[in-house]
Amino acid sequence: MNISRVSSTILLSSLLVLLMGLAMPCTVLADQKPIPISFHKDILPIFRSACVGCHGMNSPAGGLSLASYASLIKGGKGGSPLTIGKGADSRLVKLLLGTMQPKMPPGGSLKQIDIDRIKQWIDAGAKTDAAIPESGLSKSKLGSKPGEPIVPAAAHHTAVGSFVLVPTPVTSLAFSADGKTLAVGSYQQVQFWDTASQKLLQTWNGHTDAVRSLSFSKDGKWLAAGGGLPTISGEIRLWDVAAGHESQVVEAHPDVVNAVAFSPDGKLIVSGSGDKSIKVWQLPSGKLSATLRDHSDGVLSAVFSPDGKYLASSGMDKSMKVWDISTGKRIYSITAHDDIVTDTEFSLDGKKLISSSADKSVKIWSFGTDSSNQLKALTGHKAGILAATFSPDGQTAATASADKSVKIWNVSSGGNSLSFSDAKDWVYTIKYSPDGKLLAAGTWDGQVLLWNTANAKLMGKLSTLRSHALTVSQ
Repeated sequence: MNISRVSSTILLSSLLVLLMGLAMPCTVLADQKPIPISFHKDILPIFRSACVGCHGMNSPAGGLSLASYASLIKGGKGGSPLTIGKGADSRLVKLLLGTMQPKMPPGGSLKQIDIDRIKQWIDAGAKTDAAIPESGLSKSKLGSKPGEPIVPAAAHHTAVGSFVLVPTPVTSLAFSADGKTLAVGSYQQVQFWDTASQKLLQTWNGHTDAVRSLSFSKDGKWLAAGGGLPTISGEIRLWDVAAGHESQVVEAHPDVVNAVAFSPDGKLIVSGSGDKSIKVWQLPSGKLSATLRDHSDGVLSAVFSPDGKYLASSGMDKSMKVWDISTGKRIYSITAHDDIVTDTEFSLDGKKLISSSADKSVKIWSFGTDSSNQLKALTGHKAGILAATFSPDGQTAATASADKSVKIWNVSSGGNSLSFSDAKDWVYTIKYSPDGKLLAAGTWDGQVLLWNTANAKLMGKLSTLRSHALTVSQ
């Protein structure tokens, strides 16, 4: 989603969640007073990673924007969400805890440590402080719209004093066509791992925020990375894999890019955004070919059919839509789930679609050019499902959930044949290697888990820890 996959997407908005809040509310150094909680360093990153998809600058839900201190204090249609000096009595805290309905964020929950941080900040007077410097980000990267770069709590952990360096959440994954390389998207960077040796090969930096989607071209020459700043700007970064450098940056949308995908022939790339639109781009020129509009809320997933003739998309409006690429017309739309549709994918034979949702279910569909009919509904996860993928042979499907588990399903019977509980945090993204021999899952605590699909054994764990990305084989 990789994410994001939540932002201007609710999984990087609501399910993307809050996972960035890894730091303690304040840090005590020897012989020093506790460091006060900072709005810009501690509170705003939580809002931006978990809430601004619905409560951003543009048309915020309930009239309440959490994109800045001023908009928070201004409040929304229900008045101020804060009771200054009394965190427990604040409507914002009650909604986050679920003691007041509807519980926020929809489809997920903030970590208790983040809720406690917000509560303590309100108890201390809900004061503002200096904004975070832009850390070298140029205006051209940020775009002309106002706003500050997202700096998740994890970025504040350093090896100074009692701070601890921590990995950053894995928000996207992609295998190269030959399966030899695994690209891992996290906060502001993409890591490249050798799947055989499980060694870190290279790291590409420069992204403005979480890398929410990754896609290799079929010939392996290019890697597209989607991301940007929620409610501010969306970007696609195109990398020349062989040369090992960035080839092109497309400022694609006025909101974050949650999905990118190459067409099978490599001549097109699509991007799906929190701005509710899908855009089709020509390669290698980067020229905009078409803008597809029919979603009523943020787009979380957009994928080509194996023959390149159709596009399937899904998003926060609970729908799954199918488009004709040649005409740019939406062919049909399905209300696929009872909550956000977090992911959609075609089987390699092009005969089926899979969709996953925050409603805790996965559905298998028979794909048709006039309609898609539901074949199976897969249930068993205890929390929202953040990603789903078919195995290359189409016989099984894997799902990743906020319940910290990965499940393997028999596509024909709909039965759950296997469950992995190795993850210690939300599992946000999941991919099979092209030969189906490996299954990779990315988690919010910065791990990539690799399983051997032949014997269901955990082969190793890759860490996004920036100072010394490491491998632990088992």
